[in-house]
Amino acid sequence: MNANERIPADMVVLYTTDKSSTAYIRTDQLDGETDWKVRRPVMSIQNEMFDYKDIGNFFNCELKAEIPSDKIYDFNGTFVYPC
Repeated sequence: MNANERIPADMVVLYTTDKSSTAYIRTDQLDGETDWKVRRPVMSIQNEMFDYKDIGNFFNCELKAEIPSDKIYDFNGTFVYPC
């Protein structure tokens, strides 16, 4: 994903190259709010100096998440890595 790229899907931020370990997203198509929201990646991955060029390693990992709901500000899940 690149800056200003629109991703029409639910997503979990796994890693960011931003020095402050943050990602900014807009949810205007979900809730009508056009302000940027701060999201943080999975910190165990962010803190391990992961080489983001090896992102293919994530294809065999597992994300256990709750069933879909209309609560767009809540998420409960577990990311299992390494696989």
